[in-house]
Formats: sequence, C-alpha cells, structure tokens
Amino acid sequence: MMGIRRKQHLLRGLTPRRILIVRLGAIGDVVFASTILGPLRRHFPQAHITWLVQKGPAALLAHHPCVDRLLIWPREDWLALWRAGRLWELSRVMLAFVKLLRQGRFDVVLDLQGLLKSGLLAWCAGGRVRIGLGSREGSSLLMHHVLPRVNPKPSFAGEYQHLIEAMAIAPPGRLASMMLDETECGKAAAWLKHLGVADGYIALCPFTTRPQKHWPAEHWVALIQALAERTTLPCLVLGGPADEPQAHDMAQAHHSCISLAGKTTLREAGALLGGAHLVIGVDTGLTHLAATLGAPIIALFGATRPYAHVPGHERAVVLSRQLSCSPCRRHPTCAGAFTCMRELSPEQVLRAALDLLAA
Repeated sequence: MMGIRRKQHLLRGLTPRRILIVRLGAIGDVVFASTILGPLRRHFPQAHITWLVQKGPAALLAHHPCVDRLLIWPREDWLALWRAGRLWELSRVMLAFVKLLRQGRFDVVLDLQGLLKSGLLAWCAGGRVRIGLGSREGSSLLMHHVLPRVNPKPSFAGEYQHLIEAMAIAPPGRLASMMLDETECGKAAAWLKHLGVADGYIALCPFTTRPQKHWPAEHWVALIQALAERTTLPCLVLGGPADEPQAHDMAQAHHSCISLAGKTTLREAGALLGGAHLVIGVDTGLTHLAATLGAPIIALFGATRPYAHVPGHERAVVLSRQLSCSPCRRHPTCAGAFTCMRELSPEQVLRAALDLLAA
C-alpha cells in the first residue's frame, strides 16, 4: 500500500461526488490539512466536501468556500457521558452519530489524522475508497490505501501536498486556510481602535501545549524590550484563555506590549494576524495560520522539524537551532533544558524582525 502515486490507483478511476475529510484537531494540524481544500475543489468542482472536526478548530473552516458542510465530532459530550457512567445513553448517541456519517454516502474518505480514533470514524462513514495519511495505531487496517506521511522538501504542510500530488492533483501555488469575512475584520478593527493602535503592530504567538516547543519567557521579554527600543510598533500577545497569566506577565516587559490572550475568538485572532506588520511565533497553530494568511512571519523551531519553505510566501523566515538530538518531537532527551530553543537568541530574532520590517 505504500508509495502510491497514481490517481487511478488511489481513487480506482472514481470522480468523487461526495468527499469526507477527517482531521479532528488541533488548530495547527487543521491549518496544515486545510491546504488541500483549494486543489480538491479545483480538480473536483462539482464534489460536495464535508469536513469532520472537533468543536475548537471548527472555527477555522466555518466560512471556507471549499467546505460545503462541517460535521462536529462531539468528543467532549461523549467523554462526559463516559465519566458519568451513562453508558446506555453514550451508546445511543454514538450509534446516532454513526448513522449521520453513513447518511453522507461518501465516495472518498480521507483520514488525514492517521490515528485509531480518526480511522474508526472514517471506517464508520463507509466510503467506496478510504485513504489514510500515515495511518498507525492499527488504523491502516481500516483503509483501502495508506500513503506514507512524508515531507520531502520539507515545506509548509508538505505531507498534505504530497497526498495531493499522489492523487494526481496539482498542488496550490499559494496556501489558503481560514477565510475571513467582514465580521471578523470589523471586530479586529474595533479591538485596534479600543487599544489605540493606529499605525501598525507586531503580533506575538508564544504559546503551545508542549513545553519543548516554547521559547524561554526571558527571551520573549528581552525581544519585546528590544523591539520597543528599535521600532514604534506595539506588540500584541495572542493566545487562548489558558495563556492569559503568562501573556499578562509578558506584557509587563514594556508599556507598549498588550495582552489579548483569551480575549479574542480564534477568527478575531486570525484577522489580527492577517493585518500585522510582522508575526513572531513558535511552532503553534496561530503562527501557521499567519503563514496561510500571507502575513510576514518569523517561526521559531527546535524540538520539531522546521519547514524550510512556505509555498507562495516570500516573507517567511524560519529560525531553528538543530542539534544532534533534533528533532526530538515528543520525546526530549535534554531533561527539560530545551537547549535547541534556548540557544535561539533574542538578538538573532531581532535582526530577522528588523530585516522583515525594513522590507
């Protein structure tokens, strides 16, 4: 099943009328996966495309012109029933959800997550052809075809572009993810007016769920102070509700730094990213989202493999300190030192920032 290249083999000569994409989360992964939507729509203009996703990242796809229907996987509801011991009700709602999936009558199901949970949902949906990307945890047994998860360039979302090319579909010249409408742009403008930000700003995306992907807090403080000395642009710190305490502490570095962590919706944050003079962030969903929106970005990588190229984007700088243990991904060997991120100095990031701002 590995190494498949021809569309005729993957799709068995099908011209699909109904396609299901399974990529449940998280934000960054949904951003990467969403880059297949444009090529799919161009190649199959009459196809009805459904995306199965969890509630949080669903906002990224809410108004995407290439998505005809969003199906929300109610994971939290199922977990709540399980923890409460309401197993009969849980089985009832699970069977109802499987029935809902089956009603889609999908020709092609793409499991872009490649885990057992996503594979089971893809299998429950049926589909004349099920294609798994890097399927593991036994989910490969539920697929008709499995394509290795490889990023040969490596480029932004390269594994998903590899899938598109394997289906004999032309990859995009420029990436596109969340589509912003006037509502989000208006709310972003209202935020800027409320904050008194009139002449541009720098957006900071410091937060992620894995500590080995964090840039040290003292480095962020030093960078914020250096930017305040060298530019007139304020810094806006973006993040979720759980990031509020850290963002508040970070904003104390200089009076021109403002924390918006936990105060905006995901779509409002996207609008702010799209309008920024510069975005600086770690390997996290908001940084990747900024790249698809075309904002100038500096992405900081350490424990994870950096992308060296962002298709159609000429103002993306990727900084990484690759050591002998890199990339360690989810299994750091440095006993919490996270040397790869610590050795990315604020001075190095500042130089890159000033170069991008000057350009």
